[in-house]
Amino acid sequence: MRFITLFFVIVCCSSGAYAQLVSWPLTANADPAQVAANMTALPFTKGPGTGTLTIGSTGAYCSGWTTSTGADADDYFQIAVTPVAGYKITINTIGFSERRSLTGPLEYSLQYDTDPAFSSPSVIATVSLPDNDLARDGTVTGINLMVNAGDTLYIRWYGYLAESSAGTWRINAGTLLLNGTVTEANPHDVTSFATSPAVQSPALTLNPASGNLYEVMAASTKVWCEVSVATRVKRLS
Repeated sequence: MRFITLFFVIVCCSSGAYAQLVSWPLTANADPAQVAANMTALPFTKGPGTGTLTIGSTGAYCSGWTTSTGADADDYFQIAVTPVAGYKITINTIGFSERRSLTGPLEYSLQYDTDPAFSSPSVIATVSLPDNDLARDGTVTGINLMVNAGDTLYIRWYGYLAESSAGTWRINAGTLLLNGTVTEANPHDVTSFATSPAVQSPALTLNPASGNLYEVMAASTKVWCEVSVATRVKRLS
């Protein structure tokens, strides 16, 4: 006689949406705020090639940007995030707006690396700026940038082609944030990477009267469901 028992185990059937992971208000200090669970974030900082970082009601800015036609390794703004042990971060959106003085940088390159020395950076976007001092939205979405357990992701804005080294460039207050998800790590994920941006905002002019505040929330939903079937056969004689 044979007894065949089928066990249908629903492992998971759920949906998840991208949400804000962290923001940097940049109104009184460089500290991150509203950091999601199971991750950490470092303060906003600048490269050693630029001048003093000033933070106030309009954001964070400094002078000393290179006048060269290409990025200088020491002239940048930087943020960084790290998942806690056993988790990974997926970044979908880098939200920010920026503003140059009339002699500030005319181009910038947005890059990332998991090495704090930026030995092998990857470029997310390169943007030419109009020759004015208005605020612009630089938000990049659809990048799917994955940060695995054990990695720290560094994101930098390299400003260059300044019309004068005395010119300033700022990240506007209340605009800098990351959207994405924090999930349990998959042991098969061994590298951090990003795909090409699916959507990048053009350098649109924002209304200065609005206070240069910008909020972005890119929502995307994915559903996954895994069903495991265990079969046990027992023979009795």
